[in-house]
This record gives sequence, structure tokens and C-alpha cells, in this order.
Amino acid sequence: MLETNLFVWLERVDPDAPKTWTFLFDRIHRKEAVKRFEYSIRKRCFEINGTMVGNGGDSQAVLWVWRDVSEHKLAEETLKKNEEKYRNIFENIQDVYYEVTLDGIILEISPSIEALSHYKQEEIIGSSLYDIYVDSGKREELIKELLKKGKVTDYEILLQDKDGSQSYCSITAKLVIDKRDNFEKIIGSMHDIHERKQAEDRIRNLSQMLMQAQERERQMISYELHDRIAQNLSWLKISLDTFFTEHSDISPELIEKMKEFSNLTEQTIIAVRDLSCDLRPPGLDAMGLVTELGIYCDEFSEKTGLEIDFQSAGLEALNLADDTKIHLYRLIQEGLNNIRKHADAGKVTIKLVGASPNIILRIEDNGKGFDVKTRELALNNEKRMGLRSMQERVNLVQGHMTIKSHQMKGTKIFIKLPYVEQGNEKKE
Repeated sequence: MLETNLFVWLERVDPDAPKTWTFLFDRIHRKEAVKRFEYSIRKRCFEINGTMVGNGGDSQAVLWVWRDVSEHKLAEETLKKNEEKYRNIFENIQDVYYEVTLDGIILEISPSIEALSHYKQEEIIGSSLYDIYVDSGKREELIKELLKKGKVTDYEILLQDKDGSQSYCSITAKLVIDKRDNFEKIIGSMHDIHERKQAEDRIRNLSQMLMQAQERERQMISYELHDRIAQNLSWLKISLDTFFTEHSDISPELIEKMKEFSNLTEQTIIAVRDLSCDLRPPGLDAMGLVTELGIYCDEFSEKTGLEIDFQSAGLEALNLADDTKIHLYRLIQEGLNNIRKHADAGKVTIKLVGASPNIILRIEDNGKGFDVKTRELALNNEKRMGLRSMQERVNLVQGHMTIKSHQMKGTKIFIKLPYVEQGNEKKE
């Protein structure tokens, strides 16, 4: 190769070589250096630099420096394609991609922000993303979670649009840390969930209406059982007890049979009244929630032998809505029934505390306990509805329920319900 004429060889591998090199030599003879001229041979790319060397005359020569930049060019093209791909996604993504400082100053945000907030991209860059959060408490909570875990997913917030309207969106955020372990920025995305939240609210409202209708139906049946059927049975028992009062010639066998009928009628009266109380606690409206729950716990303890320690604080000063009262009553009722059926416990502690803006309910037992995760997975395959019905009732009123349990160490149920004052219930 060293003794081969370079231009003869180039012409063999590249038909356009004479034209190219004539152009390059013209530049050299005009005393213009050739710098970083790109030249491709057989799918390889070279960067050529050329300059005239020597003192003039016959001693002059041209120095050509070739550098293979094929890998570099391939990397540049790949990077360019990736940047174009990223830019295309960035410009057309439906979710909002953002980059902000830890203080919330927007460094970059996708154009889809306009569909979500009616702010244009150029209007909002440089301002604080946190300024359009409706609830500042949620903003602070988000930052705390982010600093603690480094990443937050599916965090629901309420945004205020440019026109003043509000919409729900789901936030995903991640801390970006530089090489010195300093917080560099936050990157993430926002997804519009306003329609989904509205649908959830409609379903929740319909479910509440259904539950209210169910409670009214229970109340009507309870009154019917107590005021009519139980009264008729009481009259029947009195009649059976006094049926032979004026007859002394009745056989002992017949009298004994009539006593059996009377005892059976009395048992039926007790069963009907118990059923009536289960359907609708009779003293809930007249005596109040705390008193009625105390009576219920005492009666439940007497029937089952389960020791129940019922404690309450702060509820007397609150004017609870009727729906909240019945929800709390049903939660304790279902909780005790679950313990009776499955826990094999000897003692239960119930604490009900009014701590505005929430009502706190704790139910603890010393039973055999269970594995919470296994139980949650099994709920879908079982017909037992105890814990599930409690969870669904809590969800309906936008409360929170946590269960902690360990084998042979009992179970603790923590429930937090929002305080709703009498007269402030949603009207549908």
C-alpha cells in the first residue's frame, strides 16, 4: 500500500474520487487548509485534514491526516435518532412530563400541560408547579414522601386550572441525584384522572344511597317485627298462659302441652326482638350512639361470654350525622361478629374517639390472629364477607382502615372516618 498511488487506489474503490480530490487540491493550492473534511469509503467514514508543508518549490508537499470516525458517526446518528424519538414522544405524549427543581420551579414541561391546565408551555416554564396545587398540605406531604423514598407513584392531587376550575390528576415523581449525591431535580409525569374520580364519586354516591335505602328498609322491618309481630306473639303467650284459668277439669297432659306452647312462644318473642334490634338499634336515635353501643356490647358479652371493654371519648360534644352513627354501629357490630366466629378470643377492647376532623375507632382482640396478606388474597375466593364488608363501608365514606394481626398474638383494626356533622350530609 505504501508504494501504491493513493489516487489510483481511491479511484478503484470510489468512482467519484477524482472529482473530490481535485476539489481538495484546489483548496490546498489556494493555501486554504482542509479541516475535518468527511470522506466515506466502503461504509467507513474518515475525517481528513490536509495542509501544504515545505519551503516552496519542489520541496513542497501536501500532508494528509486521515482519522477513522465511523464509530463516532454511528454514535452521533444513533443519538440524533434517539433525540428525535424523544422529542416526538415529548411533543405528543398525552400525559404531562415535567422536570422541576426541589422548590417546584418548572425547568421543562411537555405541551400536554395545556390540555390539563389550560396553561401554555411557554407560560408555565419558570414558574412553580406547586402554585397550581389546590391543597398545600398535599404538596408538603408529597415532598416528604419523595425525600423519604426517592420516588412517589400514583399520588392524587387537585390542580387549579388557568380558568379557575379544578381537576384531579395522578402524580408520579422521582428524585434525580447528581454524582455528588446532591438533589439535582425532580422528574415525573401527571395523568388526568378527573373523569375517573367523577365516576368513582358517582358510584360512591349511588352506593351510599343504596346503603341508606337498605337501612331504611331495615328500620321499617325492625319496627314491623317489634310493634306488630312481637306484640301479637306477646298477646298469644298471655292467652296460652291463661287459657285454662277458668277450667279445673283439664287433664295434666294438656296443661303441660300448653306450657310447652307458651315456652316456645316466649322463645320466638325473644328471637324476634333480637332480630329487630340487629336490623335497627332501637335506642340509637333516642339514647345516642355511645349509650346504644354500650348496651349492645353488654348484651353481646352476656350472650357470648366474650369480655368486652368499650371506651369512648369526645363523641358527646359532636353532633354526628345519622349516617355516621349507623356506619360506626355497623362496623362495631360486624367486628364483634367476626371475632366471635373466627378469632377464638377471650377479650375485646373497643375504643371510639372523636378527634375532629376524624372519628377514630380501634377494635383489638387477644385471639389466634391470622396472616393479613394471605387473608387479603383469599378474600376473593371466599364467601365470608366480614372484613370485606367493613372495608367497603369505610371506603364508601372515604375513610381509612388498617388491619394488623399476627399468629397467636391477636388482631388490631384501626379505622378513621371523616367527621360529618348532622345536617351536612350530601343531598342526592
